[in-house]
Amino acid sequence: MGDEAEEHDSLARLRLRQSLPPVSDKRRGGLLVQLGTFGALGIGVISADEAGFVVEMNSTAELLTGFTDAEGRGKLLDVVFQISDNPDDAGWPLSVLSNESVRKGSQPPPARGSSAGVSAEVEQNRASDGHVYLHARDGRKRAVRYAIERGETSDGPRISVLIEDVTEARLTGLRLMHLAEHDSLTGLLTRQRFIRLMNQAIQARGQGVRRISLVYVDIDRFRFVNDASGLEAGDTLLHWIAAMLKEAAGTGNAVGRLGGNEFGLLLYGQGLGEAALTSRVLQRRLREFRFAWRESTFSVRSSVGVVEVTPDFENASHLLGAAETASARARDQGGNRLSLWLPDQQAEDSARQKALDWVAHIKKNLQRGHVELFCQPILSLTNPSAPRSMEILFRMLDSEGKPRGPQDILLTAERYGLMDAVDKFVIKHTLRQLQHEPGLLRDIDHWSINLSATSLKQETILDYIHDCFSSTRVPPTKICFEITETAAVENLAEVRWLMQELGSIGCRFSLDDFGSGMASYAYLRDLPVHYIKIDRSFVKDVVESELNSAIIESIHQISALLGAHTIAEGVEDAESVAKLTALGLDYGQGYYFGRPAPMLSALPGPR
Repeated sequence: MGDEAEEHDSLARLRLRQSLPPVSDKRRGGLLVQLGTFGALGIGVISADEAGFVVEMNSTAELLTGFTDAEGRGKLLDVVFQISDNPDDAGWPLSVLSNESVRKGSQPPPARGSSAGVSAEVEQNRASDGHVYLHARDGRKRAVRYAIERGETSDGPRISVLIEDVTEARLTGLRLMHLAEHDSLTGLLTRQRFIRLMNQAIQARGQGVRRISLVYVDIDRFRFVNDASGLEAGDTLLHWIAAMLKEAAGTGNAVGRLGGNEFGLLLYGQGLGEAALTSRVLQRRLREFRFAWRESTFSVRSSVGVVEVTPDFENASHLLGAAETASARARDQGGNRLSLWLPDQQAEDSARQKALDWVAHIKKNLQRGHVELFCQPILSLTNPSAPRSMEILFRMLDSEGKPRGPQDILLTAERYGLMDAVDKFVIKHTLRQLQHEPGLLRDIDHWSINLSATSLKQETILDYIHDCFSSTRVPPTKICFEITETAAVENLAEVRWLMQELGSIGCRFSLDDFGSGMASYAYLRDLPVHYIKIDRSFVKDVVESELNSAIIESIHQISALLGAHTIAEGVEDAESVAKLTALGLDYGQGYYFGRPAPMLSALPGPR
């Protein structure tokens, strides 16, 4: 094929790499473990073992080849991935591309499963015009570009075929169009292209098309990363942020880079309320993300403005200005917040007043004791006869005396600085309840109480806990304090000190929502925790997801080396219990074992 083929191969490989987040963890097999990310970018991946037998395909590859993942597994790449230089030619298996004479039809292809397999020479084969035609199982033919990636995994060497569909209009000028309309660093839309889409959105809304919202994301204190670790670190962080923005936006929506550390999302079919919910999920993911660069670790905070596109906006500049104003308001309020742009400021004042009313309501209920403590069981997966433990859950009573879930309450309490008061109420009344009901101490191994990041920063929290133990005579060995991984990482010195002080009198500690951060293992050595609660986002798909299973198993192995027990959160069915038990986890918590109920329900016998 010569130099021209090698040039096409290099360009295709470069373009595919520029579309992806950086790959840094070689222990996990590099590109091979990022099937989901590739799929989100429209790239199909077929992963095979060294002999050329398919072991995994992502959803994009399924659409391109016509084989489902289940149907493709165990088949040779020869069968699943057949291509030709001309759409009118018969498809040849991938392995025969290493033989130029076969490609010209001068001799038959080798037998299926022959030793030809997938040779190194296949990486240099590319049609002269930069693409080939993929022959799908159902007879469809698509123009595609492909590249080969090789890597090591825990299961041995892997070969992956990365496939990009360039059918129809994408065949001509695709590379130039991409460079002109996509940011070279992040792969997101450029500011110019995004502005054109905003103008189109305003025109579409004027014609009565479905609702559209604009989300403006400003990364707080981004300059600190550049100043502390250099421009390379900042660029890498931007690449990761871009990947998370695209994932949060989902398919069919637009994401652009509007400035150095400012981004925009156009969410089609979402009104202001739906876009605000999407934005809150995005903010939580950014907040839980930990960017590790050499010896430093950085958290990611954002100020987000959300505005719904309406025909009232004259142009994209007017629309973008509204979103920037909302984002600036969020930043002025302390950052890491979300602000909605509302044409009628009275509506915004009303929303703020509603939140303040909630603050007064929380304070009043705490003072009057209009709160009920619920609990949820934590059970051993390895020893059914082992005593259960309980996690304390906070519930506030509404005007009818019914307990109300914590979501709105805790969000408001956190925003307006009331979480330390909530934590102290829970600590005090939990210990009092245990003092009055000895059965709760006798029959339960330990009771877990959550501590917020706000409480960890209060110098008086340790003295308060000591006073509660002294006044109730509850053994400290019966109490386990739960701290989220995010709060622990952000307040490492305070958490370490608190654990040492309370641990000296017998209290236990649990690291909650483990896995939601990205630099978790680096901190485990510094924290004397007894339990590590694996985040429910990994547990919910443990049966179907091999990747989630591998992550959970690795967390369990690291925890065992540190002498800590593992607890799986959010367990909801028997299949998950069986899988988690097989992976070696120690405990489980979730609806399968019991729903939250009043604290006294944990007493033995009928209530």
